[in-house]
Amino acid sequence: MLADVEQRARAAGADRIRLDTRNDLVEARALYARHGYVEIPPYSADQYAELWFEKLLPELTTVASRAITEEEVESSRLNLTPSARRTEEARPC
Repeated sequence: MLADVEQRARAAGADRIRLDTRNDLVEARALYARHGYVEIPPYSADQYAELWFEKLLPELTTVASRAITEEEVESSRLNLTPSARRTEEARPC
């Protein structure tokens, strides 16, 4: 779920994600740390926030963007979705 949010944030032009949590939400804190979020000074005055985190979102590489574009072009050319194209290719002649 975090990866999807990060991808959507990048697509919207964001260069970072910030979030907050409480001290007692140990699992949430561990999840954020595992995914590269680092603790930062408070950025809000939410009465329930006790810890604040941030993750910088690097831009997608040109190579990755080009690969997606080529996949989309190929799918459009064949007028098939990627999964349908795999099915077509798997059928015997």
